[in-house]
Amino acid sequence: MLSLVKFFYQILFQKFFSFYVQSSLHVGLAIVCLLTITHLEFDWFLTLPLVVFVFCSTVLTYNFIRYATVAPSYFFVKGKRQKSIRTLSYLCGMVCVLCCFYLPLSFLWVAFGLGVISFLYVFPISIRSRGFRNVKHIKTLMVATVWASVSVVLPWATNEVPWTSHHLIFWCQMFCWTLATLIPFEIRDMQWDDPSIRTLPQSIGIAGAKVVGYFAIGGVFVLELWHSMWEWKTVLGTAVVCLVVVGMLWNTKAKQTTYFAAFWVESLPVVWLLVKTIEKGLGI
Repeated sequence: MLSLVKFFYQILFQKFFSFYVQSSLHVGLAIVCLLTITHLEFDWFLTLPLVVFVFCSTVLTYNFIRYATVAPSYFFVKGKRQKSIRTLSYLCGMVCVLCCFYLPLSFLWVAFGLGVISFLYVFPISIRSRGFRNVKHIKTLMVATVWASVSVVLPWATNEVPWTSHHLIFWCQMFCWTLATLIPFEIRDMQWDDPSIRTLPQSIGIAGAKVVGYFAIGGVFVLELWHSMWEWKTVLGTAVVCLVVVGMLWNTKAKQTTYFAAFWVESLPVVWLLVKTIEKGLGI
């Protein structure tokens, strides 16, 4: 019996689960959850090509940045695992191309712009310059901007509706959310990041970075409250989720368990989506 449990542990956890996290599939799920939250917010119809494109492009982009442009650090992969991740990335790229035939031109232009920004995040414009991730204080802000834009601007472009203040407020919420939930990753990566790029923990210390995270997640709640015309009962779900994020930030340390940031923190959009879905079902 014990050997059977050990066998399933090795198959399900050590192989499947670790591959799920290391291949950026969990990151793809997180961004799809934020995308779905946007559609719930604006009562938009969520199309399959949009979901598949965002999921696959996220997996492709993150795997490319992690394994093709820098030496593997936190997640060190080699041999069969690396080949599997490479194959998965190729498949995601092909699926993205196929999805383009089912998405409007306005979406493709926005996606192209975000793709250029992601490219410049890694590669320098010229020999004398550096990719944006290696420019002082830019890395975190750029990632937050791209995530917020993928979550809000892409579906807005897909639905081809006029841009309003409501969209801008929600984009700011997504930006603040991403900024707050990036802090545990920034703290984790301090030991690998080049000191010259001056990430938040490098610039103001771990405690200072956490304070920024608290203010950012507080911004999510305040914007939600403001947009709801200060009706407290309509923001209770968001308040709960924000408190969960605060708890994650509070417990973030430089030396983390393997899956603290990579899985648990990355699962926060799933929690937020569940809360939003329950609120929608209750008519709140």
